[in-house]
Amino acid sequence: MLVGPGTATVQPALDVLVLAAGRRSCVGIDLRSGALVRTHEPRSNGDLLRPFDTARATIARTQIDRPEQPEAIAVETPLARTGSMFGWRVDRVLRNVSHPEHKPLFGSASPALPFWTLDGDRPSVSVLAVNSGVSVCVDARGVRCRFPWNNATVDLPLEDTSVLAMLDWLPDSPLHGMRLARAIGFQPKRLVVALSRPFQGYCYKVVAGLLPSP
Repeated sequence: MLVGPGTATVQPALDVLVLAAGRRSCVGIDLRSGALVRTHEPRSNGDLLRPFDTARATIARTQIDRPEQPEAIAVETPLARTGSMFGWRVDRVLRNVSHPEHKPLFGSASPALPFWTLDGDRPSVSVLAVNSGVSVCVDARGVRCRFPWNNATVDLPLEDTSVLAMLDWLPDSPLHGMRLARAIGFQPKRLVVALSRPFQGYCYKVVAGLLPSP
C-alpha cells in the first residue's frame, strides 16, 4: 500500500471462520474470498478458538514461503474471536470448499507425500463430508482417527487440539457412534484433513479437526 509522508501504513485484516485451531496456527476459511487458509501466528494464543468461531488478525508485512502449504498466511497477532457462525451460513461456506467425493486426498491414496514433489500447485488442507463411520482409537502410534473414504478405511493421526483436550482418558477400545458423541460432545459430520510440516522428507496426512453439525 502506498502512503504519503507521515502517514502510517495500515496492514489489511484477515477475517476467518475457524475450522481447526492450534496454539499458534489455525485452519479456517477467509470470509472475504471463501478460500481455505492456514494462519501462522507469532506467539501462542491463550484462548483456544472453537470450530465455527469467527476471528480476526492483522496480516503480517512479511509472508512465509511454504510450498507444502500454499494456503499459509502469516499474521502479526494471534487470531482474536469476534463471534460465531451457525446453521445454513456455515453449510454454504463449507460446501464451497468440500473435497469432491471419490477423489483421493491430495491426489494420492498414500498416507504421506514426498516433500520434494510439493511445489505449491496442490492444496494442503481439505474438508470432507462424512455421514457415519468415524472412529477414534489409541494404538502404539498414538491417537488415531479412522473413517471411510473412496471405498476404503483411512487411518490417520488425530491432531484436533480441542477434541484431544476432551479426551482426558485414553479409550481402551475404539470410540464411534454414540460412544464417540458422548466423549467429545457431538457426532462428527465433517473432517478437516491437512498435510503436516515436512518430516524426514515427507508430509503426512493428519486429521486436524472434527466438525459438528453447524
